[in-house]
Amino acid sequence: MKNLLDPAAKRRLFQIAWPLFIETALLLLIGSVDTLMVARYANDASGAVGVGNQIIALFNMLFMIISVGSGILVSQFIGAGIKDKVSSITVLSLLLNLTVGLASAVGLTVFAPTFLGWLGLKGTLLTYGTTYVRIVGAGSVFQSLSMSIGAVVRAHGHTKTAMKASLTANLVNVVLNYLLIYGVGFLGIPSLGVAGAAIATLVSKAVNFGLLAIVLFRSVDRGLRWKLLRPFPADLFRKLLKIGFPSTGENLSYNASQLIVTAVVTAISVTALNTKTFFATLCGFIYAFTVAIGNATGVLVGQATGKGDPDSSDRLTRFSLFWSEIIALSVTLILAFAIRPAMRLFTDNPEIIRLAQTIVWIDLALEVGRAANILLGVALKSAGDVVFPVSIAVAVSWTVMIPLAYLFGIILGWGLPGVYIALAADELARGTILLLRWRSQKWRNRSFVENS
Repeated sequence: MKNLLDPAAKRRLFQIAWPLFIETALLLLIGSVDTLMVARYANDASGAVGVGNQIIALFNMLFMIISVGSGILVSQFIGAGIKDKVSSITVLSLLLNLTVGLASAVGLTVFAPTFLGWLGLKGTLLTYGTTYVRIVGAGSVFQSLSMSIGAVVRAHGHTKTAMKASLTANLVNVVLNYLLIYGVGFLGIPSLGVAGAAIATLVSKAVNFGLLAIVLFRSVDRGLRWKLLRPFPADLFRKLLKIGFPSTGENLSYNASQLIVTAVVTAISVTALNTKTFFATLCGFIYAFTVAIGNATGVLVGQATGKGDPDSSDRLTRFSLFWSEIIALSVTLILAFAIRPAMRLFTDNPEIIRLAQTIVWIDLALEVGRAANILLGVALKSAGDVVFPVSIAVAVSWTVMIPLAYLFGIILGWGLPGVYIALAADELARGTILLLRWRSQKWRNRSFVENS
């Protein structure tokens, strides 16, 4: 049948997706291990680390402006067979994210207490959060360059090598977490608590960057030189920003709105904040499945767009969406039935566990919407339709999610379950709109490559 995806395309999707899943899961695990091990050190400290990671994630969105744009451009130029511009895009991406990474390091180091104070952290929570954000934020340049390199490496199809770098970095993080958070007396290593977790995360990000850089310069593209930017490739710079700003705007708007939601949760209670932090950590692995399929689909849609083959993009995206929804629902159901032992990995607090048992069922609806949002958003942007997703994200997040979170969580007194109902409404609304956009076929013929 014409609408069926051929077996070769399915195999290619799987070959790209499974290393991406492991890579994404491992990257999430770095933050999750911090949360888990810091929770064993002090429950309140884990909530502060969770909020701190949200601040850092917001700055990571700045790095995505460049990395997302470069990844899509590289995919399309590879698909079109125009390889002479790929190296120029890569070097341009590295230069821009190097600059943004250094600026972010300064901003996070200097203004960490101000940012955390805006989210309602006070006293001990503010102290813990400031320590964590300052240390991890000081190494922002490692993250910014890793995101640029990772986008290019994935666009070339080298997802296994990126996965191996993440695996190594994650192992470094786990070992250092144990040594630095709790201390090892007979080795003369003191217990550093939150500062230890932050140092471990910083070192692991540096390791990840180093390994990815080796892969890029030795295996992916040996022709990378700064002289490729002379004369400055203004046309590529404009295209990169044309893709990157709206593409990242979707995530930036979402993360900014999530920070406001976190402030609402903080206003409810410390118990609600800790529950959200622990539960979000568990849900991160559901997210990893969807992101893996979405990013793999994005690579192939970008290449198909470069070739001028939108029909293949359509078949691939519909196939990927179906399986993303199936996987998201299945994994969330497993989590729902295993929520008590899963939450006990973080805490024995019965109030937190009872609260998680309620919100996990609301999360079923949330994950259905999120699976559609992530996959269709990536597919639309990879096909060149980069403005529509961010417009919808900004409109829905700020007119639906935030008002409803405050209404349900604070005014009506529904607490954390009310906030999760608002989150689910946001994801479902945006997922539905993006699905209608894809089915409209308005994303066709929007390639950034000039096909001859």
